[in-house]
Amino acid sequence: MKTATTIAQWLVRCCGVVLIALGLLFWTENALSLVPIHMLLGLVLVLSLWTLAGLAARAGVNPGLV
Repeated sequence: MKTATTIAQWLVRCCGVVLIALGLLFWTENALSLVPIHMLLGLVLVLSLWTLAGLAARAGVNPGLV
């Protein structure tokens, strides 16, 4: 379970940084052809966050924090 948590945390961190960088590129109207990659990474980020929430709930973390 610790490995799954570590992997999910790293996915959130890496996807978050790449998504922010791509968002800045889109905002400056550059790299608009990378929108599908941006959407895919957004999906990976959301699934990773859901995984972390599920693992936290299973570990007995306060439901308000989950």
